[in-house]
Amino acid sequence: MKFWTRPELTDELHGWRNRAHYIFDQLWKSGYMTRSIAYTWLSIRLGIPAHNCHFKFFNVDHCKQTIKEVEKYIEENK
Repeated sequence: MKFWTRPELTDELHGWRNRAHYIFDQLWKSGYMTRSIAYTWLSIRLGIPAHNCHFKFFNVDHCKQTIKEVEKYIEENK
């Protein structure tokens, strides 16, 4: 198993993580899927192992991709 290291937390990364996490939470808080399924879905969409699908491990690119994928999913499933 490959262990991920946490990227250095800059103000920019912190901002992106907050935005991505807020948007991601809409998947399960709005009832589109359960929280557990949402994290599994996101890991597949990002192409990362489920055990590494935690925002503390995300870099800016992961955050941007999360926002894109969640917005697309919500738009397609209104």
